[in-house]
Amino acid sequence: MPDRQQEEKVALTPWDSRLELASSKRRLTELLDRPDADQAIAALSEGECYYLVKELGIDDAHPILAVMTAEQIRALVDLDTWHKDRLQIADALTWLSAFADVSSEKLYEAANSIDFELLGLILRRRLLVCSAKLPEEEHPLWVKVSDDVIETPDGRFFLGSRPIDEEDVEAEDELEGPSLDEDERKAVLQIVEKLYKTEDWEFIARALRLAETDSSPNLEEDALRFRNARIEDLGFPPRERAIEVYGPLDPAELQSIEADVATTDLRLPALYAEQFSKRGLLHDALATISDGYTVERIEGELVPLANAIMMADRVAPGDLEGLSRSLERLVGNLTIAIGHEAPEGRKVELARERLEHKPLRSLFRVGHTLTIRVADRARKLVATSVFARGRDRLALLSTKERSIVEALLLQRPAASPELFGKPGLSRPFQSSEELDEAQRALDQVEAQAKILARHSAPKTKTYLPEIEWTSRVLVATIAANAALGQAVSATPIAAAELEELAEALSGKDALERAMAALEANDDATRKVVTSAIEELMEELRPRPIDPRMVHTLLIEKS
Repeated sequence: MPDRQQEEKVALTPWDSRLELASSKRRLTELLDRPDADQAIAALSEGECYYLVKELGIDDAHPILAVMTAEQIRALVDLDTWHKDRLQIADALTWLSAFADVSSEKLYEAANSIDFELLGLILRRRLLVCSAKLPEEEHPLWVKVSDDVIETPDGRFFLGSRPIDEEDVEAEDELEGPSLDEDERKAVLQIVEKLYKTEDWEFIARALRLAETDSSPNLEEDALRFRNARIEDLGFPPRERAIEVYGPLDPAELQSIEADVATTDLRLPALYAEQFSKRGLLHDALATISDGYTVERIEGELVPLANAIMMADRVAPGDLEGLSRSLERLVGNLTIAIGHEAPEGRKVELARERLEHKPLRSLFRVGHTLTIRVADRARKLVATSVFARGRDRLALLSTKERSIVEALLLQRPAASPELFGKPGLSRPFQSSEELDEAQRALDQVEAQAKILARHSAPKTKTYLPEIEWTSRVLVATIAANAALGQAVSATPIAAAELEELAEALSGKDALERAMAALEANDDATRKVVTSAIEELMEELRPRPIDPRMVHTLLIEKS
């Protein structure tokens, strides 16, 4: 009888098979237990290997570090040690020290894998280097006054650990400024010592010579240029090009755009695959694609698209939290695009067709465009200033409504957790249904805006201070004045009139009178007025009415 686990494996769709292949690379034990472990790790793409190491963490990744290829090491340093075009020396030293912990030979291999200019920059920013061949009177001050000057084994250089970064030097003697971390100073000296003990010790001597004679800005500029060219080859474009992924694209334009049939050898790193394993319309549609060639094309498109989104979002490759947000946005925008205006009974079918025939980049742009259209409604609401008090443009909105609008006003519009009645942070929209939920919430806010625009807020401050002055309270106050047959305005209600108001609101035609007075001619406005009156009636139900217990109405001070 066949093994059940084997049956399940055979039953996997082409897409789920690709996900399983990617996810299996996260299982370090399985990978290292293979007879061909070294070859299996070497076969990983630079991106796959990098994210595997990052997910494992530096302490648990030593078995991987021990067998990484020069290309994988170079990609690791390229992707994890730069931030906003500046080398992070501490990060670079962390990785070099990790390779040194594996062995001196692996440290030498790692140092040879990175750009020579990068190694020279690390040494110059953390070491004081002076030629030992100089006459004593030409030695710099630090050689003359320091007690911990080291002479290299070949007798060519005097070394001292910089007390401060070269970039923070405030005096010519190079001894004044913010102190460097002591562990960093020790680490760089240990790296030099170990490299001098390798067979090719001339390598570190040449690097020290470069650190002595060149300048940090020149070394960093050269290293950055080489690094940027390589990470672009890995699928990480410069931001000025990456930002094009957020260019608007009308859904109607998709009809004339067809996917490129060519495939690439780019495979999903494990951390990417995790996001695409989550159930939803995107996963369900991908799982129905039976053609392995199409699935391979889609996987090849996903990697550069995800990388472009990260670069456009200013997310460093090593920022795993930022990566997760960018991938969540990718999944969300694709899901919105493939589900746009799809009938419920054919949603998965139409989503599959769009994935099979349309470029993922175009689908992402469509999803983003649809999200921006919702966000534009929020921006227009804010521009009216109808909810403003003082400098706070959203002062009159309830906590829930404010959260929803503020999330839509972000540079990358997001879904507030208030949309779903759950705690947490705003996150990218994940479906057309979530966008629809935001639209319905905006319908309510726009309806309140219409009412408030017709009936200005009261100038008086003679209302009970315990009451939170929100747009919904103002709407209820306007409706209450209408029910009492008074001028339709947001003038506070006298406490003595609350009993009369309760009686008036219980009348058969009270709701319709309020609707007419507030010109509630559309469904959204009628819903707002109905909700305000129902909440008010509930608060006025207990007898006798205590004004201090009424919070949905402006009540005049006694």
